[in-house]
Amino acid sequence: MSSIRWMIACSIIALATVFNATAAEAGAEYTAQKLQELIKQLGDENYDSRKNAEKELTKVGAKAKDALTAAAASPDAQVKATAKRLLGRLKFSTLGAINYFDVFPQETFVAARLTNIADTLLKGEATFLAKFINAKHFDPLRQKLQEEMENKPEEKKLFDLWSGRFRGQAAAGMWEFNFVAENGIKAAVIAEITDGDPVTVYNDVLALANEPGEKLSHNDVEITEMPMQRGTFALAGNHLILATNTDAIKVVIDALGNAAPKGLNQEPSFVKAKASLGARSDAVVTVNIGAILTTFGMMMPPGSDDVLATSGIKDIKMMVYNTAISGESFEDRFVALMDGQVKGFRLAGQIPPDAPAPLEAFATVPANAVGAQTGYMDGSKLSGALKDYVEALKKIGDAKNEAMGQPASPDIAVVITQLEAATGVKFDDVLANMKGTVAYWVVLGPPPSVVAPDIGAMVTCVDAEKAKATAATLAAAVNKGTGKAAIKEVAWKTRTIYQLDIATLNPTMPKQFPYTQPCFVADGNRVYIGSSSQSLQKHLNNVDAKAPGLLTNPDFVKAMGTLKPDERRGQIGYIDLKSLATLGGIIGLPLLTAQAPDEGFKEFLGTLPAPAELFKDMPPLIFSSNDRGDRQEMIIRAPLPPLPALYAAIFAGVMLKQNAMMMPPP
Repeated sequence: MSSIRWMIACSIIALATVFNATAAEAGAEYTAQKLQELIKQLGDENYDSRKNAEKELTKVGAKAKDALTAAAASPDAQVKATAKRLLGRLKFSTLGAINYFDVFPQETFVAARLTNIADTLLKGEATFLAKFINAKHFDPLRQKLQEEMENKPEEKKLFDLWSGRFRGQAAAGMWEFNFVAENGIKAAVIAEITDGDPVTVYNDVLALANEPGEKLSHNDVEITEMPMQRGTFALAGNHLILATNTDAIKVVIDALGNAAPKGLNQEPSFVKAKASLGARSDAVVTVNIGAILTTFGMMMPPGSDDVLATSGIKDIKMMVYNTAISGESFEDRFVALMDGQVKGFRLAGQIPPDAPAPLEAFATVPANAVGAQTGYMDGSKLSGALKDYVEALKKIGDAKNEAMGQPASPDIAVVITQLEAATGVKFDDVLANMKGTVAYWVVLGPPPSVVAPDIGAMVTCVDAEKAKATAATLAAAVNKGTGKAAIKEVAWKTRTIYQLDIATLNPTMPKQFPYTQPCFVADGNRVYIGSSSQSLQKHLNNVDAKAPGLLTNPDFVKAMGTLKPDERRGQIGYIDLKSLATLGGIIGLPLLTAQAPDEGFKEFLGTLPAPAELFKDMPPLIFSSNDRGDRQEMIIRAPLPPLPALYAAIFAGVMLKQNAMMMPPP
């Protein structure tokens, strides 16, 4: 968001505050006689006069309650109906603080809530992202944007109008999905109108629907139902409600007026999961996996139940995501509440015992790594769980093949036996050797060079003999299995490096492919993998020198300091966004300058500082994933808003793991 928008938002907040204060003072001027005049005006023959009286009485608020109560018994049908409707609005406008998760039923299977939009915008001014955008070197660009906005007064007016109307709480939820039943899809959105005239806002929202709706009433709230069940609208106090149908909107209205909430906030699994979200919250998303599987289970192919069970998904009861602005960064927390202990192939061999702490594995990661992840692996457990998962997948495939009259796929046990016979390796024995911390990393070349990054990995084995045997066995297995001398032994210092020549396996490999000779080596009880002999030898020199690696990187140390000791036990990831952004600037800015749409923009780009200076204060992205017995918790801290932070973390994790998988397994 540009500083212009920040200023607009702040101006709206200030103006709304003044407006509300003025309205409150005006309420004192409404005497009993004035109120009676307005009540009488509700039955006026002139439509504008009636609507003006409604608007005035709405502004008066609680002070008009007695007069409206008396008017609800008026012999004038128009006055009586309007008074009842205004009493309903008044009832909902004096509810006090409300958590919108209380208005959705406990069976809601997906919901999202923004805590307070204005407060979030205000806190956002302290983030790195806001400070970066508001830096002086972007003044010319902001000036240009402001000029463009001034040239579009109607668009600016609409932006100013609508951005000031909804600055409070907002939420959405779905609690029923049956597309074959009438009104079988029940979902709703509710938003707090912070404008001083919610009735006008509501009428403007209805106008945007651009269709005449049928007027209904429920619990003193007027409901507007769109034709052909295209949705329903309602205004309860200053709460705007949009729902899929009348049945759904009635649920929200009733819950909103209930003094003792029994909604989603009281759902047992959600209550338990919330304990891991931390004290701060700007947005929350919750997904009831159990309810979703029950709802959509009938649509899944045969055999899906086994896949869900062996993957661990079936054991997840509730997933909750929480994001909060914390100083200069955004903090995202993910919680997967399990039905019992964490299970499934994705986690079976990755949960460390109480003693090992994968943080120390960062000492084996180069100090200049731009991306790294450490964790724990138990090869035997991981192998067993993965086999079960593959067998479950096979059942789905076999059911599909049978329906299409095709033969079943080979049994996984048979495939493994054939591979073991061809390679002379018992895979379970090799995997049993691997137990302990693991690490993956990526190192960029020195700027401004744009070369393929070095990729490395480390796997801990039970002991030094197991590590040595694992490396030698797998090298021999590749050569025997392929029938080619694809892996060669290279003596280096006191070690034997196993170097794979990709061209031997694939003579058509492009010459420019950067990773033609990946290699691995046993060192103590660990096996190191490198994308080239040069990168691996450089890393081994650091190991010999007992260099503490990434643990000496100031940005890394500072970022790790934001994690509590018990948050550093599981899998930990680090992405040096400053270096990546600098590299992106080195590559992208010249291209952007060459393709600049006008000379003014090109001139502006020429005034920007060098990328290294531009991004010098950008903090890294870190993430931590931990097992808590019946739950998995993941924390992401980044200078980016939540979704980019999530995408970056997923991309980094996938990239590191896929690159590691491209190397020969240790």
